[in-house]
Amino acid sequence: MRDAELLLDRQLQQLGRAVLHGGGSVSADDAKRKAEREYDAFDKRRRIDRHREADERIADLAREAKGLPRTPKR
Repeated sequence: MRDAELLLDRQLQQLGRAVLHGGGSVSADDAKRKAEREYDAFDKRRRIDRHREADERIADLAREAKGLPRTPKR
């Protein structure tokens, strides 16, 4: 396992990337909560964008419908 770690460190250094040492200071639970908060914010923005795009498309279709010829009523 140590060989794989050394190989990866060497590859990162050759690519000019920083090699981080140590396991970090954020617990898995904290990281998971952070990821969930970030996803919730992303999902909210995504839903707002989808609704806005749908509203725009509906408005476009309504404008197109106004330009269509009317059929006589029977």
